Amino acid sequence: ATEISANLHNKITKAHAAKDLRELHQNKQIEGRAAGKQVVYHAIQDTCNEATPEIIASLDWKTERLQEQVTSLQVIENKTRAELAAICGRPLVSELRRDIDQFEQEQKLIRARLNKVRGSDLDRVPVQHEVNAEKDWNHWQNQANIRRRICRDLWRKCSEVMPENMTREELWVRDLPGWELIYSDAGM
Repeated sequence: ATEISANLHNKITKAHAAKDLRELHQNKQIEGRAAGKQVVYHAIQDTCNEATPEIIASLDWKTERLQEQVTSLQVIENKTRAELAAICGRPLVSELRRDIDQFEQEQKLIRARLNKVRGSDLDRVPVQHEVNAEKDWNHWQNQANIRRRICRDLWRKCSEVMPENMTREELWVRDLPGWELIYSDAGM
């Protein structure tokens, strides 16, 4: 009665709710059980004592079928979730169109600047300068290749007389015995 009164925001008094519950119990519309000084009321539940082995077997069979369906539905759910994740990972057509439009605008601007640069002969390099620059480039590229080969040969010769346990890094840090004589002869 207290809970009914509270649920109805005290629009019905506790005494009136208790009286109505007692009346429903006497008319066998609800059940009531004594719990200490209080009576607990609940809905009437039909009892079914017809649990025969056939009914139990039928219910077991239905339970197994439903469990199989649940398993297959879970597999389908996982596949569907994976497909949904893949679809969500793809860009939308509207986003692609927007990006394409943006790239086309950028391309137009770049082409306009390129045509402007190509149209002006002030920035054009004379052909003779291009030929001279190409000759200079080839000359210095050849010089760099020659120096690279000389350094490799020099290192190979140095590594032949180096002690076997010495690394490249140690060569720059450690002084070898007898090198003082070479430095003093060279005037260093």
